[in-house]
Amino acid sequence: MKTRTVFKDKNKLSPKYIPRKLVDREEEFRELVRLFHHVLEEGGSQRVIVCGSLGSGRTILTNVFAHEMRKFGKKRGIDILPVYADCRKDRTPREVLGRLQRTCDLEKPIRGVSYASILERVVKQMKSRDAYLEAKARNREVEE
Repeated sequence: MKTRTVFKDKNKLSPKYIPRKLVDREEEFRELVRLFHHVLEEGGSQRVIVCGSLGSGRTILTNVFAHEMRKFGKKRGIDILPVYADCRKDRTPREVLGRLQRTCDLEKPIRGVSYASILERVVKQMKSRDAYLEAKARNREVEE
């Protein structure tokens, strides 16, 4: 028996959902494209911090951007690996690095290994794949 719900598609409530069109964040999206364009054209790296209050659209903005970057990179033969670390779940640097390591398909355990060694493995794997990494993290709310 199917339970009734007010939602047409509950999947659209997931943080992993990627909408066809980004609403009310077009300007911020264009700014991200402007900031990262040279990475795909010339190589290199870029860092950006996306700030905003709870419910302001940071997660959906970065998810849509990661999705579009991956599609754009694929057309140009560039492998882009989006990594999302939710610092509410991945609470320590080791857990964040573990997520990064899993995204790069590195199966070796990280217990007893220094942060530098983990990052070294990730960089080596990325270079061997000629891949770029797009990482995003959601900070824990700061309690006062």
